[in-house]
Amino acid sequence: VEWLHFPPREGKWAWGFSSACRARLRLLWQAGYLDRLWPDRFHGPAVYTLDRRGVEALAAYRGFPSDGLIGRGRKELSPLFLEHALDVARVYAAVAAALREVPEVHLADFRGEHTFRGPGDHDRFPDPADPRRTLPVVPDGLFVLERADGKRRLVFLEVDRGTMAVRRVRGKVRGYGGYRVGEGPGRFRARFGHPPVFVVTWVGRDRRGKERLREVVGEEWARWSGTGGGVVHLFHALPDLTPETALGWEDGEGRKVSLLGRR
Repeated sequence: VEWLHFPPREGKWAWGFSSACRARLRLLWQAGYLDRLWPDRFHGPAVYTLDRRGVEALAAYRGFPSDGLIGRGRKELSPLFLEHALDVARVYAAVAAALREVPEVHLADFRGEHTFRGPGDHDRFPDPADPRRTLPVVPDGLFVLERADGKRRLVFLEVDRGTMAVRRVRGKVRGYGGYRVGEGPGRFRARFGHPPVFVVTWVGRDRRGKERLREVVGEEWARWSGTGGGVVHLFHALPDLTPETALGWEDGEGRKVSLLGRR
């Protein structure tokens, strides 16, 4: 996936990469493992998604049931849904490619949004802003980074194309804070098998979007720092995310911070 977003420009893989990649995708599509969509009515690039056969093969390889993963049908895939999915894939690709250059850390796992959507697949916490409500914790993705000594770092991903309402961003901040108070730490350990020490990464569609997220998240985090403080929030802009920059993020003050936990 990372090569599709960031094709190699040097070395033995660079020559003829694009044509070979397209040929491989076309072969998988013809064999029924992939579906091919044209969001721009054949004027732009094609988007390949897993078809039924591909989902079943991947599920068998990973050892999980495919029932809840069978394609939703191309008629339900709106342009906005596709664009968001491609943005998440770009972030994944950039981080995965960047980690190839860091031998002491590897990507132990990545979980997409669909793995948190089902009943019982996510946690809900009382909303400190409105006790009548509960807040679900359903990220766009979760990176599990593992060091050579076995220590892991959990990184939640939130990608905003500029369509996420401010109230929803604020709700997500409070939701993640639920893992730090009351029964939250125990529920975090039960679900992820680790202490509730984690990072939430926010990706804006551009630098202006990044600053908007930083402002809203910072305000909400400061407001409820006594109920869920200690959560680390980091920020990046999608156009700036490449394998060369994917491990360098900014904190709430705009300071450079490593995704690996090193400044």
